[in-house]
Amino acid sequence: MDHFPPTLPTLASRLPALKSRSSCRGFTIVGNRVVVFESHLELMVIWMLAAMSEVATIIDQPPPVSYLDHAGVERTHTFDFLVTMRDGRRLFIAVKPAKRARKVRAVANAIAAQLAAGIADEVHVVTDANFTRTERYNASLIAQCARFPVTEDDETIDRITARMTGAVKVGDLVEISGLAGMGFRAIMRLIGRGLLQPVATRQRLTTNSYIVRRPSI
Repeated sequence: MDHFPPTLPTLASRLPALKSRSSCRGFTIVGNRVVVFESHLELMVIWMLAAMSEVATIIDQPPPVSYLDHAGVERTHTFDFLVTMRDGRRLFIAVKPAKRARKVRAVANAIAAQLAAGIADEVHVVTDANFTRTERYNASLIAQCARFPVTEDDETIDRITARMTGAVKVGDLVEISGLAGMGFRAIMRLIGRGLLQPVATRQRLTTNSYIVRRPSI
């Protein structure tokens, strides 16, 4: 019987009110830790980040940052996420619908110009215009498959694809592995870890998708 470790609490500096008449609020699990969100768009961005092999950690609602506005008045702003990349870079991320992003872009630009060393390296504003529905679908699929990993299944797919040359259809790889639906989930996890990659990056991931092994760096 498989036993999963207890889920770790959120690292958020503040928790959003769960009740709202105008937005979707809640939490999801990334890397066995709770990550809170205040909108459906934020949830999509969490899944997009979680599906990127270059991302090491995601901190939701990091401590507020002080800055001076255009009038010289000191203000504070809480970003939606502080993301640490595997190369060590730290990115503040603000999430907003494209049609409402003008104000937060001004704040982000002011903070970027005043950032003290060591707090973060970059400041980004992410909107719904930054990714397609297909990218959103694939990211959510990978995130869901990563929620309950099975190490043995991942190792089986890893072993098979390590000897692979050229592209293979996901459905064929599932059949070769003998893992049925669990094999599909393992393949999605290896895509999320950056070991495998789809040949067609603008299509939804299915059993008919072709994938290749990514070369070791």
